Amino acid sequence: MGIFMRLIVLLLIFSVIPFTAIAQNLPEGYNSYPLHSKDTHSVFLSIDNTNFFKNNEYYNDYVAGYSKTGFFFNPTLSWVVSDKTRLGGGVHLLKYAGEHGFNKVKPVFYLRHQLFDGLELMMGSIKSTHHHNLIDPLYHYERFLDKHIENGLQFLIDKPFVQADIWVNWKNFISRGDDSREIFDMGISSGLPLYGKQQDFTVQFPLQVIFQHKGGQIDNSGKPVNTFSNFAGGPALQLKLHSRYLTSLEWENLYVGYRDLSPGNKREIEKGHAWMSTFSLNMKKLQFQFSWWKSRRFLSFAGNPMYQTFSIRKERLINDKRELLIGKLRYSKKYKDLYFMFNFDTYLSPRTHQLDYGFGIYLLLNTDVFLTQLGK
Repeated sequence: MGIFMRLIVLLLIFSVIPFTAIAQNLPEGYNSYPLHSKDTHSVFLSIDNTNFFKNNEYYNDYVAGYSKTGFFFNPTLSWVVSDKTRLGGGVHLLKYAGEHGFNKVKPVFYLRHQLFDGLELMMGSIKSTHHHNLIDPLYHYERFLDKHIENGLQFLIDKPFVQADIWVNWKNFISRGDDSREIFDMGISSGLPLYGKQQDFTVQFPLQVIFQHKGGQIDNSGKPVNTFSNFAGGPALQLKLHSRYLTSLEWENLYVGYRDLSPGNKREIEKGHAWMSTFSLNMKKLQFQFSWWKSRRFLSFAGNPMYQTFSIRKERLINDKRELLIGKLRYSKKYKDLYFMFNFDTYLSPRTHQLDYGFGIYLLLNTDVFLTQLGK
């Protein structure tokens, strides 16, 4: 059995585990509008636009400070074929302020189909980045800004007892004789409700798994086959509050891991692990998060590099262990189809007393405009 099929089997095993994720204050996106029978044969223009100013003031030995300022714009036309199927296409335009022209111009095409009640298949441009609901050490939330488009296939399960996101993001396609390797990511976001389902106090066991594979059998790159994995799981408690100011309190304790699953030629760091404990205080428009992170030889191919023990500044392992105290503030407000968001993140190393911080300001427009109905 090839590596692709082995990863598929692992994901299918995990996919039967029910899932409930903490909602993120971001709009759904151009390919996420619900299907209704009344919209059959209707044509829509979808506008998905994010304008961002992200500044990270980092002075540690692991990650250098940087800024991202710009916007992306996704205009798409979609046709509701039936109450179970929607077809859409358009373009993704990404531009950083100060650059001439666009930094990325990518086609967007997707086909959504509801296979069964509560099971949806997406192919083409899938629901990406924040929709996967992965923690920041596994999947950096800044990927929403400049790695917004993911292409492949995705299964979305939405049942009273099961919710799950299973996807493949194909990043590099190769033909016979190419001098590069095929690259794809595979992941699942799932979990297990343990107590108090649909009550004010709930206990769950979230499970997140992501793989990255680099290889192929038809290339001439001469490079080895590599497969890396990250995963996270542990108990998560939530208490809903019927208060004028507070909406909920959450406490999540996760074991986080890294493994190099390559058949040979492994990295300098073959495996690592971490513990992450997060307390969240949620209001209607504000969220405060306080986390403790302690890791040993931890790597992540798609996560926030602040959590790694490997320095991307010096391209080497600085220390076997890394400990951080993290504080995050999120503010969001919705004005019909317009979203305003602000975030402020701090990272304190208890060992070195180094304090790093970053902040972001965002304006997001997300709307679906009816154009016409075919056949009338």
